[in-house]
Amino acid sequence: MEKRQVSGITLTLLLVGMITFAFNIEPVKAGGTIYIKADGSVDPPTAPISRLDNFIYTFTDNITDSIVIETDNIVVDGAGYTLQGTHPHPPGGETGINVTERNNVTIKNLEIRAFKFGIYLWHSEGHSIVGNNITANTYDGISLDGSSYCSISGNNIINNNNGILFDKSLYNTISENTITNSNSGIWLESSANNNIFGNTIKNTTFEGISLGDSSNCSIKGNDITNNGEGIWLDRSSYSDISWNNITNNGEGIWLYSSYCSISGNIVADNGKGIWLEGSANNNIFGNTIKNTTFEGILLSLSSDNVIVHNNLINNTGQVYSYQCVNVWDDGYPPGGNYWSDYEEKHPDAEEIDDSGIWNTPYVIDESNQDNYPLMSPWEDVTPPVADAGTDQTVTVGTTVTFDGSKSTDDEGIKSYVWTFTDVTLKILIGVHPTYRFNNVGDFEVTLNVSDYAGNWNTDTMWVHVLPDTILPAITVLSPENTTYASSSVALTFKMSESTSWIGYSLDSQANITITGNTTLSGLSDDSHSLVVYAKDNTGNIGASEIIYFSIETPSPPPELFPTGIVGAIAIVAALGTAVYLLKIRKKPDATTTTKNNRFFMFLYIIHLLMLMVKKEVFEWKDCAENLQIAFC
Repeated sequence: MEKRQVSGITLTLLLVGMITFAFNIEPVKAGGTIYIKADGSVDPPTAPISRLDNFIYTFTDNITDSIVIETDNIVVDGAGYTLQGTHPHPPGGETGINVTERNNVTIKNLEIRAFKFGIYLWHSEGHSIVGNNITANTYDGISLDGSSYCSISGNNIINNNNGILFDKSLYNTISENTITNSNSGIWLESSANNNIFGNTIKNTTFEGISLGDSSNCSIKGNDITNNGEGIWLDRSSYSDISWNNITNNGEGIWLYSSYCSISGNIVADNGKGIWLEGSANNNIFGNTIKNTTFEGILLSLSSDNVIVHNNLINNTGQVYSYQCVNVWDDGYPPGGNYWSDYEEKHPDAEEIDDSGIWNTPYVIDESNQDNYPLMSPWEDVTPPVADAGTDQTVTVGTTVTFDGSKSTDDEGIKSYVWTFTDVTLKILIGVHPTYRFNNVGDFEVTLNVSDYAGNWNTDTMWVHVLPDTILPAITVLSPENTTYASSSVALTFKMSESTSWIGYSLDSQANITITGNTTLSGLSDDSHSLVVYAKDNTGNIGASEIIYFSIETPSPPPELFPTGIVGAIAIVAALGTAVYLLKIRKKPDATTTTKNNRFFMFLYIIHLLMLMVKKEVFEWKDCAENLQIAFC
């Protein structure tokens, strides 16, 4: 009984293997992480992400998985949907969106939550992360490692371990983000030449903004409130900290760096105001430092700094200085700083010649004093100087880049606003905004620049827009002037400018409209001609050179054994084997060994036949030899 069961199992396995071999059955591959592949495809294709114009990828539903981007120059639009991770993290699912060694990817309008890293950029350039909600990630909301020229703006980054973390990442911009309830808000390590402006950073356990070994950075116009420390610079020289609102932090600004500028900040209601330790040759000017629990300005082993035009108001200790010699005024008449406790210390002091400066120095210690203290709080009353750049002459349809970079201000420019009329009023923001002029005419453009104190100034320039008479140039890359052995040929081409319409004419027939590269299918065996046409955005129509090519498709060989016949043979062979097995099992005059030998000999013959049919091998000599071996 046991031997029969074993023989039955063996037979079943052999038959299944033979039928599977005949039909080439392959298992279905399954996966978890979603990939946007180098060729632009989405894997798996069932993922709820639609593709538009070959570069815009839009969520159509929530996704519980990671996404890996393996292509350049695309937009990932979350459309308000959620990319959800899980805890504990599955293998490969530790990052919401992973972008490695890629360029120019935009990630927007997406909620990313519950991963280790919300968005991770590694050795990449030119990315934009804009308008996302990034929450509850256990490491970083957004992490950049060795990535440059990226823009992170307008995101809500909440309840992450670190809001934004940079490591060895240069020339990036972090702007207009809200970062709350994290251990650290913005943390830069070994990352120089980055701009951090207009962010709101609140309720972090440690630093609102922290820079380590990150020089030449700009920190401007941020609201930094209720953090362990406001701004922390460690070995990050030549940086600019200006016009920030730094309130209710343990420390306002801590500096262990040199050659930095700290100006125009409101540093209020902190434990300590501005603390310099081992720092030299810094300029500290135009700040209002008030209502600190301890010192307004604390200096330790920090000399050769210039500290002028600051307002020190109602601090428990105005200044503490340890082994330091610094400059506290800019001479007469520019003056020094405003001290709210001056009149209490020097009740008999008088004004110098209606200058607004007291005649008695404010003494800090034996090595430091303000020789020309101000009688009232300092404020910036000097307007900036606007410079809108030179006039420009362009053809219609051209995108113009404006240049306000030559505008200046003694304390720094806060905003650049450009206005002009092109049918309706247009308003552009920024130093180098762009605008596409689609109408012919002369346009007067006004630039208004304002500083952080509210002072402003304007300048104008002209844009002269001329008609476009240049036809679009079209270069056909395929087909070429040659002969093809297929009835389908790729049609690929490139344009000299953007177009509003593209079409082609095959063999002088009517134009066929297309949206881009395509395939010419169903071509007859004959000679053909092709012309590609394009219309630019102003209506000019250009044409390519005429391409002459031929189609000569080879005759297909006869199909001796189609797949259906192979399958039928496999099934008949299986049935025949089963019948044969039953017969030899019932034959009384055969020993068990003989029955088994005949049975397996028969299976071997069937196997040879299957191989011959499958591979279409009809070398009968080899076949006979194999059959002779089988019968021996």
